[in-house]
Amino acid sequence: TDAITDGALDFLDRYGEGEAPFYLSVHYTAPHSPWDADQHPEELRKLYAGCPFASCPDEGVHPWQINSAPRGV
Repeated sequence: TDAITDGALDFLDRYGEGEAPFYLSVHYTAPHSPWDADQHPEELRKLYAGCPFASCPDEGVHPWQINSAPRGV
């Protein structure tokens, strides 16, 4: 968790005092996407519709996930 916190603090150091608003989501227990949109209020999701999040690429499913998943999942 120290590395995750350090990364978040670095982000705040770089962008926290700028004029443009930003969004920072820090996940300590979620190792990968998806971060399901339906878990967040729609009025907040709309604010970020169409915004690129280049630092969080959607890399899809890793083959390890498929091979280790229970049959039928």
